[in-house]
Amino acid sequence: MGSHAAVVQPPSTTVKKSDATTNRKGKGKEGATRDKEPSPSASVILIAPLNTRTPDGYDYSILLLQRHSASSTFVSAHVFPGGNVDPSDSSPRWNSLFPAPAHHDDSALTADEEQQIRQTRICAVRECFEECGVLLLEDGVADDGVVVPGVGGKKWDAMPEDERKVWREKVHGNGEKFFDLFEELSAGGTKARPGLSKLQARANWITPPSVTRRYNTHFFVSVLPPSSPLLSSTNLDPSTSTTSTTPSTSLVTSDGKETVSAEWMTPATAVRRALLHTAHRAALGSAGPPTPSKTYDPEGPIILFPPQFYLLAEISSHKSLASLLSTSSASPFTRSNLAIQQRRVRPFNPEVHRVVDDSGKKRLAAVLPGDPWHSETKALLESQGVEEGKEGERRRHRTYVLPPEVNENGVRLPGLTVMGVQRRGVKKLLGDGWQDMEAGDVGVESSKAKL
Repeated sequence: MGSHAAVVQPPSTTVKKSDATTNRKGKGKEGATRDKEPSPSASVILIAPLNTRTPDGYDYSILLLQRHSASSTFVSAHVFPGGNVDPSDSSPRWNSLFPAPAHHDDSALTADEEQQIRQTRICAVRECFEECGVLLLEDGVADDGVVVPGVGGKKWDAMPEDERKVWREKVHGNGEKFFDLFEELSAGGTKARPGLSKLQARANWITPPSVTRRYNTHFFVSVLPPSSPLLSSTNLDPSTSTTSTTPSTSLVTSDGKETVSAEWMTPATAVRRALLHTAHRAALGSAGPPTPSKTYDPEGPIILFPPQFYLLAEISSHKSLASLLSTSSASPFTRSNLAIQQRRVRPFNPEVHRVVDDSGKKRLAAVLPGDPWHSETKALLESQGVEEGKEGERRRHRTYVLPPEVNENGVRLPGLTVMGVQRRGVKKLLGDGWQDMEAGDVGVESSKAKL
């Protein structure tokens, strides 16, 4: 329970994103670099507050898009809206809307670093718009100090749906058109701006060097305001209604090209359905992935790669949105208090090793900084004189995985199937916000981790 698919409503023209990437100097998702330098990219974890709780107890849902089965990356996987940084994201034209660098707490950053932050956030807002139709805009402030939709939001809300689709298609084909959209939304000398302040940094994952297509992906969280027109209904259980029960399918859709469906679900539902796929994989052994269903199944298996599984698993511990936000549970949700609790984000560069789980079983795992099997942590522990087998036994920061799948032609597909995720004893190293968490199969001693 807790999920429902949006009807695919692709933009009207036939321009392919892969064609557009040729004009974007090979920076698009389908044209990611094949050398060892990871392509800078951004992804948005889009959260929708709900007025009533879902059957599995959540008062919010998260948007996931399913990638096309013919994609060269993330084949058939469910992902957050996102993609690669485009040259247009660093265009000097944006200086007229952001004369100062993007706000950042670290004043020690150089001008170039601030510019990189800004272009990554612009990329996140642009890709979110292209891939699911959600346009994040900066708010305005009324005379009484209440945060309200800005001039851009008002004009966007008033724009006919067909015109919105045209703009989405324009931006999909040419990133430069994204700035043109904000010129269109500006009025009366007041500039409409992409909602960079609505993005809260959550994680930074870098694809291992052993993988052909590498990405340096910054994951952001953005919480839609409770008054959003996307939130036309709150019941996410399709078994109780024959009508659309998710945020408006006319406004939130897949792009119909790289992605084939848009689906709102709770984080626990996403993890549970991903583990169904893992069970199918384990049962099939090396025979390859299960044949995808041709009809929508709200309880069927989905594919989540390690970063998405990890992020959804940690968010799933918060059944109440208030516990995830930097606000009191007694405070009503408004446009001004939808910021999540901040934490220090550092790059995660996974390393795949055969490790020992809590039950003593040797398994394949993608280990992260903080895990004793990770080269950075191993060197740190050695420098501190920590004996192997003591401190290391307590620390865990890993996703247990199955090897890459093989398709019907015997070709190994990119990506690892996650069996479980475990984070234990790394808060001291990584800081607040990195508390212990588990999900899936992490060893017989952790049955509580099953969702």
